[in-house]
Amino acid sequence: MCHVEPVADLPRKIWDVQTESCRLQARESKEGARCQDVAKTVHDFQVKEGMAQYVYHRPGHGQAGLGHTPPYIALGDDTVLVEGMLFSNEPCLYSPADGIGYGTGDTVLVTKTKGIQMGPSPMTKEWSFITL
Repeated sequence: MCHVEPVADLPRKIWDVQTESCRLQARESKEGARCQDVAKTVHDFQVKEGMAQYVYHRPGHGQAGLGHTPPYIALGDDTVLVEGMLFSNEPCLYSPADGIGYGTGDTVLVTKTKGIQMGPSPMTKEWSFITL
């Protein structure tokens, strides 16, 4: 995803929070954690940052085949993470009324100490925001 500067305050804030939510989900996705606890950490961060009205869906789903498969990084899923599991990394934030939203997708590999984002593109402002 790429933005041409200047970017208004609301889209920038949503991008910042969604991007940090992706990083947070990855950091929390370690062996022994429960899916619902990872989801709650992400959700609590988004709410604390004033994004409750922009939360679109659960942060992630299993990557065991085609489509959305269990287990889910979602409130209520008490599955315990095991090293080697793969999950989508998409704690999306959208504001349909403003015509903006972010759903950068990645995949997280669960390891013993943290999740590792598998995508090749960095989620940084230097990569995503350009000035012409």
